[in-house]
Amino acid sequence: MPRKRSGRPLGRPDNRGLTQRRVQRALLAIVCALLVFVLLMARLRPEQVKYQVGDTATRTIKATRAASYVDDQATQQLRAEAATAVPLEYTRDADAPTRAVETVHDIFAQVLAVRADTAVADRMAALRARLDIQLSDESLELLLEASNSALQRVERLAASEVRQAMERPIHSSTDELAKARDALAERARTLGLTGHYRRLLVEVGQSALQPNWLYNAEATATKRAEAERNVAEVRRQLQPGDIVIAQDEKVSERHMAMFRALGLMQPSVDVMQALALLGVLLLLMIATMLFIRRFAYEVWNDDQQFLLICCTLIAVTGLFSVFRGMAWFEVLGISMVSAAGIFLALAVKPIAGSACAIFLGSLVSLASPISEAHLLLTATLAALLSSHYVRARESRSSTIARAAVLTAFTNALLTLLNALVFGFFVSGKELGFIAAGGFASAILAAGVISVIERPLGLTTPLRLLELQNPNEPVLKRLLTEAPGSYQSSVMVANIAEPAAAAVGADPILTRTACMYHDIGKLKRSYFFVENQFGAENPHGRLSPHLSALVLMSHVKEGLELAEEMKVPPIVASVIAQHHGTSLVSFMYQRAQAEAGEGEQVRESDFRYPGPKPQTRENAIIMLADTVEAAARTLEEPTRPRIEAMVERLVDARIGDGQLDEAPLTFRDITLVKESFISTLAGMFHQRLAYPTEPPRREEPAPAPEPVEAAVADQAGDGE
Repeated sequence: MPRKRSGRPLGRPDNRGLTQRRVQRALLAIVCALLVFVLLMARLRPEQVKYQVGDTATRTIKATRAASYVDDQATQQLRAEAATAVPLEYTRDADAPTRAVETVHDIFAQVLAVRADTAVADRMAALRARLDIQLSDESLELLLEASNSALQRVERLAASEVRQAMERPIHSSTDELAKARDALAERARTLGLTGHYRRLLVEVGQSALQPNWLYNAEATATKRAEAERNVAEVRRQLQPGDIVIAQDEKVSERHMAMFRALGLMQPSVDVMQALALLGVLLLLMIATMLFIRRFAYEVWNDDQQFLLICCTLIAVTGLFSVFRGMAWFEVLGISMVSAAGIFLALAVKPIAGSACAIFLGSLVSLASPISEAHLLLTATLAALLSSHYVRARESRSSTIARAAVLTAFTNALLTLLNALVFGFFVSGKELGFIAAGGFASAILAAGVISVIERPLGLTTPLRLLELQNPNEPVLKRLLTEAPGSYQSSVMVANIAEPAAAAVGADPILTRTACMYHDIGKLKRSYFFVENQFGAENPHGRLSPHLSALVLMSHVKEGLELAEEMKVPPIVASVIAQHHGTSLVSFMYQRAQAEAGEGEQVRESDFRYPGPKPQTRENAIIMLADTVEAAARTLEEPTRPRIEAMVERLVDARIGDGQLDEAPLTFRDITLVKESFISTLAGMFHQRLAYPTEPPRREEPAPAPEPVEAAVADQAGDGE
């Protein structure tokens, strides 16, 4: 098989169908959000307050929604802090380095001028008068008495050090000038001068240094004014649940402002708040549906399951609206979201409950008269955890019992922990009611599932487990009337189930579908080699065309039997799809060999009617059915032979286009192959040769008889 990019799908999706499905899902999600919005509208109308300044509050009033007002004092304080935080503005003095170096040269020029003027009696006083800087007497005396060569060296070194120091930024009104002077003194120690000359250089250099960045008062004031303007007004926020006024408290202007901000003076539905609520619900719905589409595509792709999720959300919202205002609303709300999480996990998949957990928790908070953070957190975690207490591999009673006990415990624990985190009191009585509600939620969810499961045709994981029971009528018939086909189905299930788990498909559905994929063989079981047990093969007396019709008829007959026995459609779909449109190649080749001169044998007469596998589970079952039948023909089932067989058969199915409509990627195919090889190697592990036994020699398998060849050729049915 050619190498392809691992994430590329094998099938060619119908873009028109995908677009239509996306539009349908989007419309259904919008309708669901709108219905939830209508059910929550009652919460938006606040209770009217009739107070005046100076009145005494007869009851405690809490904010039912968020509101804000301007705090002038805090605004002014923040603006002052913003202005202070603005750094001082400086302007670069580009001429400062030149002036500093010129100062050094000017000092030595004045020294030479004084030394050359013989008419001056007090040369030290004359030099001090000529210089614009202050030097110590010791340095002045050294300048007047040192040799010209020494002075030239000091001048050159001082100018160099000053030039180097002025290359770094030196801001005025800071300590940077002092630091630059100290740094110059440190560098002077490395110049190899004697102590007198070093002190002279330091004094001259430090005197010449000056700031090269000057403070700009006007620019600083402009920047600070701009910073003040950029500080927004401070708005004090009232959160839902905040106390606006306590009982017996005098009403002040501040209270009146909060009443007005909350719309308590003239209650009405705030249009902006209503639009915001609608926007939140739409975004919650979008996020939930995107999560389902990304991590549970099978649920997204199933019309019934998608509709069931939307109906569940609407029903829970309706119950919230009914119970709103009751004293025990919080207990009821947490219990209801737990029941919804368990219900979705049972009816759809646990990941569906996880996907809706945040939506359900938000519904509790939005429906509550006071949307408190602890209620949102508790309800969300309750829904999330309860949906994961469902284990589809156990019996219905065991699953419900464990979910009930764990939900009761975790709901009470979540309430207690959040009470400690948010600092509110919760009584033991309330915790007991929450635990009882959690226990009852699992029972309620299971009861609803039992009532609607069969009328709505829901195929829950628990229902799939029940269908695997060998005492189910169809499987019991298959076991007694076609035992070879039954055992073959078990082997296919053992091969396909781990492969489905490896690629993220539904392993329970895969195993169940495997058990039913060949029930059509019940009608003429003796025409299939696995049920002949050494008896005469009836195909030897039939023409290739008739043999092919008999072999292919088990698909149609299986579908009819599945409909008669009320096998769920999702399970029955594998009967038609596990062969796809593959060719009954042995019979086709036999027909070609027996055809007379000029007689044409149409390939279409020897192909199954299909359709090709439409789901990952059915595609995996097709491949597992193929390799299981072929594996029974291996004379020496060593791992290399198994690997070669799996590669050949799977690639042949791909080459024949049988996986074109299945949502499998090339990476999925690789994982499926690896799983098949591992499972088959475990089934056919080699027996160790003991020293007393002669080693077995690899010999080619004998050429199969015509009917036996069909076993390998028609891999998937054992025909």
